[in-house]
Amino acid sequence: MLDSNIKAQLAAYLEKLQRPIELVASLDDSAKAQEMRGLLTDIAELSPKVSLREDGTAALRPSFAIGLPGETPRITFAGIPMGHEFTSLVLALLQTGGHPPKVEQAVIDQIKALPGTFNFETYISLSCHNCPDVVQALNLMAVLNPGVTSTMIDGAMFQDVVNARQIMAVPTTYLNGEEFGAGRMLIEEILAKVDTGAAARAAEALGQKEAFDVLVVGGGPAGAAAAVYAARKGIRTGILAERFGGQVMDTLGIENFISVSHTEGPKLVAALEQHVKDYEVDIMTLQRAAKLVPASEAGGLVEIQLENGASLKSKSVILATGARWREMNVPGPRASASARTATARCSRASALPSSAAATPASKPPSIWPASLPTSRCSNSPTPSAPTPFCRKSSTACPTSPSSSQRKRPKSPVTARRSTASPTRTALRKRSSTSNSKASSSRSACCPTPTGSRARST
Repeated sequence: MLDSNIKAQLAAYLEKLQRPIELVASLDDSAKAQEMRGLLTDIAELSPKVSLREDGTAALRPSFAIGLPGETPRITFAGIPMGHEFTSLVLALLQTGGHPPKVEQAVIDQIKALPGTFNFETYISLSCHNCPDVVQALNLMAVLNPGVTSTMIDGAMFQDVVNARQIMAVPTTYLNGEEFGAGRMLIEEILAKVDTGAAARAAEALGQKEAFDVLVVGGGPAGAAAAVYAARKGIRTGILAERFGGQVMDTLGIENFISVSHTEGPKLVAALEQHVKDYEVDIMTLQRAAKLVPASEAGGLVEIQLENGASLKSKSVILATGARWREMNVPGPRASASARTATARCSRASALPSSAAATPASKPPSIWPASLPTSRCSNSPTPSAPTPFCRKSSTACPTSPSSSQRKRPKSPVTARRSTASPTRTALRKRSSTSNSKASSSRSACCPTPTGSRARST
């Protein structure tokens, strides 16, 4: 299943396992099950700390789970995690095996302190570049908290479930059987939705911060640049943003960044964030500014009031709020309570089947049904006007006037200028003659329908 190069790289990663892990497969007699068995066998042969058994009882087959020996696994892959999801598989193996995750300690503590039971299901496509962020965040939560389970479901392999739930885009996440969110979500955003006390704690922590010298509102490239320039002067600097990176996080290919011929949005944002963190900049995300209160006197402090009730003060404020996709006033784009839902999703119609992951040069068939209900699709294409059809020759009528030839009402200025210009008058007469000939030719090609009145010339 895996070639020699990938096996060598994966073996190097598996050397970082700190404890034994177990792969539990739930297979059937399908061809995909045989592929999955081959993948799991290859992985188990690369490290003595990885074992495989095939007595799983999962309802979704074929699938496999990753866990510790003697414990119920909490991470499940209902599908073959290749393509973009291969990284999710590698991280799940490492983190289950005790390798420390690269997240802040405050996030780890928040995950461990979550009370209750959370059963997440994430519907993905192997060609979706937004899906791994959600899958990896939920897998990490399942590793750290015994009350959390995470199941990745490949829509190409389980289309009956996808159709039953009318899933129109990926990633789509369900929590305890109910739709939880759609589109890319970072782990901080997921925690803010499931942790009911997170907003109050964040507001209290923000209210205790000292006044800044410079506070940048906005976490996109402009905000990051402003923060770096301010922090380099040695002054107290902060960034307030809904999420770091802004709209760039939803951009896959970037080819107009001078000196870099090609990069991707998440990659560029990661570099920007690392650059900002090289200086002592206080980054405050998942926050929205509601009001700016100017200083009451010269040399006073500007106040930024937030939607969660907290407020921040600063000697200077730089507004770098950037832009966001305009929303349509329909329920679809607001379903995930996020203004970027429509852009952070991968359309079902453009998703690739899992069988085509190894041959991206070919044009694969869609994994989704041929006919989709348009009531839930916000980006249905608008039908274009049909080309006039010739009844006699059964072809497109060659003499039909284009949209540019149709007469438009003239403004008074245009009318006065046209009467004063002999050249334009001659051109208008020539155009009128051409249109008359075209009308005659069209009448011979496409007769006027019965009951309609022909226009006199």
